[in-house]
Amino acid sequence: MTTLAAAFALLPLALGIGQVAAMQRPLAIAIISALAVQLPMVLITLPVLLVVLKALQPGKDTLQATER
Repeated sequence: MTTLAAAFALLPLALGIGQVAAMQRPLAIAIISALAVQLPMVLITLPVLLVVLKALQPGKDTLQATER
């Protein structure tokens, strides 16, 4: 929700709407791009990485840890 709100707030600058948009446009585009990349990484890549790392630990059973 926060990522979408920030992206929508920067959308007028990225589209060039407004008085100072020409100077702020590259920054707005960079921030929106970073937010677009960050969202799937946090929601998909990080949890998968944590499950894989937990499975690699000796003596830990991933299935039992997720059932509790």
